[in-house]
Amino acid sequence: MKIKYSFILIILVTVLISCSSKINRDIESKDLAKEISEKEKEIYNSDSLNIALANELIDMYLTYATDNPDENLSPEYLFKAAEISMNINKAKNAVDYLSKIENNYKNYEKYVSSLFLKAFILENYLKDYENAKKYYSIIVENYPDHALAQDSEAALSFLGIDDMELIKIFEQAM
Repeated sequence: MKIKYSFILIILVTVLISCSSKINRDIESKDLAKEISEKEKEIYNSDSLNIALANELIDMYLTYATDNPDENLSPEYLFKAAEISMNINKAKNAVDYLSKIENNYKNYEKYVSSLFLKAFILENYLKDYENAKKYYSIIVENYPDHALAQDSEAALSFLGIDDMELIKIFEQAM
């Protein structure tokens, strides 16, 4: 009888501990989301991009997404981390964050936009035309009715052409 009560007590304590740790994680994630919102206001209200603040915000986005992979904000924060990374010349990191969206958040409302941004960064920042072509083609083939399908087709037609050649092409078209 004593063993039975001890066993029940152990189970109850385990359940209570697991519930309280989930509650603590929920509180921490809400606090972090609030901090992120405040940091975003600080960065976006500034006249110039503060690289240190941008890196802090990226770290906050990544912490949230890593700690809360099932939350709706996680892919959005990864997308924002990619945008900021691209703008502070951390294109490789941006591609990595977009790959996380590609692999883990196929139902994310900006999924196709994340594929397009990945292709754009591969093309324009990393000069990886082969992979850029792959991602533009995925959009054209798999999402032909999406608004970015037409942009992807245009990007494919000019992929790898340097600026001077593009100018000549546009001049000839006029």
